[in-house]
Amino acid sequence: MVKRKTIDIEKIVELVNATNSCEVSTKEQRNAVSFLLEDILHETGNYQGFRYLTSCDLPEGIEPGIVFDKSGEHNHVYPDPSRIQYFYKNS
Repeated sequence: MVKRKTIDIEKIVELVNATNSCEVSTKEQRNAVSFLLEDILHETGNYQGFRYLTSCDLPEGIEPGIVFDKSGEHNHVYPDPSRIQYFYKNS
């Protein structure tokens, strides 16, 4: 059997995005997998940005990554900045 030397970036992105929205993951886990994914995406030229997850994207009771300021002053609040979703070239 031939050993596989690659993994699909899509699968890594899906795993990290699922971890970042999971109610049982810790902030430290989310920061670690995000750091790794960002490095992989930048190294492969596939980084297409990220967005903070809002309360609409997360299970009830989970602190969101961002709460938008509706006054127009752009004084957004970031309760848990580890709650993010990544994008890559093929998404």
